Amino acid sequence: MNNIVRETASEIRAMSRIKLKGNWVMVFLGCLLFYVLSSTVPLALDGFFPPNSVYNEAMDVTITVGGISGIYSVVLTGAFQVGLCAFMLAFFRRNEINLGYIFSGFEYFLKTLGLFLVMSLFIALWSLLLVIPGIIAAFRYSQAFYILADDPSKGVMQCIKESKEMMIGNKMKLFTLGVSFIGWLLVALAVAFLISSGITLVFSSFVNFEENGVAYAVLQFFTSLPSLVVAAYIQTSMTAFYDLASGVLIAEPKNDPIWD
Repeated sequence: MNNIVRETASEIRAMSRIKLKGNWVMVFLGCLLFYVLSSTVPLALDGFFPPNSVYNEAMDVTITVGGISGIYSVVLTGAFQVGLCAFMLAFFRRNEINLGYIFSGFEYFLKTLGLFLVMSLFIALWSLLLVIPGIIAAFRYSQAFYILADDPSKGVMQCIKESKEMMIGNKMKLFTLGVSFIGWLLVALAVAFLISSGITLVFSSFVNFEENGVAYAVLQFFTSLPSLVVAAYIQTSMTAFYDLASGVLIAEPKNDPIWD
């Protein structure tokens, strides 16, 4: 079902803050677990199993060929993305906070893998035209992971089709919602820079972060923490957007959420 989202970015963020009141820590932990699984683990794998570098004489360039971390990301990203969506939907709709939802995508693993691969292919093909068509395609398919998490019985192409329909008239609203977090992200980046500088200053005499992949992964983990606080806010807002666009959530004039 396609519902035009009438609420402003400010109103959607307000809904999110109401839901997050008293729950910031647990939602942060959910985003943290997702980040560790989808980003920190691949970085650590690069430290233990460095990717191969191949020199191409014809092009006079060195090409880095992804190793185990690349396979890990391609195979598991879809499951983690769907798991995060399931976690956020359970929290937003029922106030149920269970970190186990992050792994729920593995219950229908082949679908999550197929959805990730098909979406990546479609976005890549649109990006071949120009950057803008690729960005529009990313917004067009942005709800597919939520749709699969919401109803795992749906097929890959059905999720993509429903996402396309859901985003008709809503792409600019989602873009505006994303842009509204720029100030928060800039503050998070500034704090992350201070953390990174402090850790590097203290430990640089013991560890070479540029050459030690595992140490670099640990550094990235700590510097990501401020952004993950903002990520909890963003993910809750994106979940509110999905429920508004899908018609599950109806916001009354005073922004009191009512579920059908």
